[in-house]
Amino acid sequence: MPENRPVSEIEITSVESALGIELPQSYRTFITVLGPGMWCDEVVMAPSALYAFDADCAEMEGFIALVENVKGIGDYLAINPTDAVVSGERPLYYCGHDPFGSARLADSFEMWTRTALDARRTDASPYDSIRVAVTRASEHSHDTQRKQWWQFWRR
Repeated sequence: MPENRPVSEIEITSVESALGIELPQSYRTFITVLGPGMWCDEVVMAPSALYAFDADCAEMEGFIALVENVKGIGDYLAINPTDAVVSGERPLYYCGHDPFGSARLADSFEMWTRTALDARRTDASPYDSIRVAVTRASEHSHDTQRKQWWQFWRR
C-alpha cells in the first residue's frame, strides 16, 4: 500500500513523461499536498505505480488508474488519456472487473474527492449508481461480442 507522503513535482513529471500524458491537475495537487495512500477508505495510487491498462481490458485499453481496489473489490477509478483536457482536468471513470466495463463517474478527480468525502460523512456509497451503469455497459458489450458480424441488426 502506498504511503501517505507528499510526492514531488519531479516524481510527477517523470511519470508523466514515461506515460506520455499530463496527469489531471487535481490529482497532482492531491498527491503533492496529501500524498498517495488510503483516503476515504480508498487507495489513491502513487505516480510511480501508475500504468496503462493493456489490450486485455478491451474498451478500457490505455486507461490509467488513479485509485485502486475501489470498495475493496478490485475495481479502479481511471482516466482515459484520449479524453480532452479541460482546464487541466480529465473525466474519471469507474472501471469494474465483475461485471467488466466502465462508466463515467465524475468530471474530475477533484469532483470525485468531494463526492467521496460527502458520502463518507453520510455513511453512503458514491458508487452504487455507477455500478448499475457499468453493469448495463457490460451487458451491452457482451451482447455485441456474442454476435457474428452479419448479425448487425440484433441488439
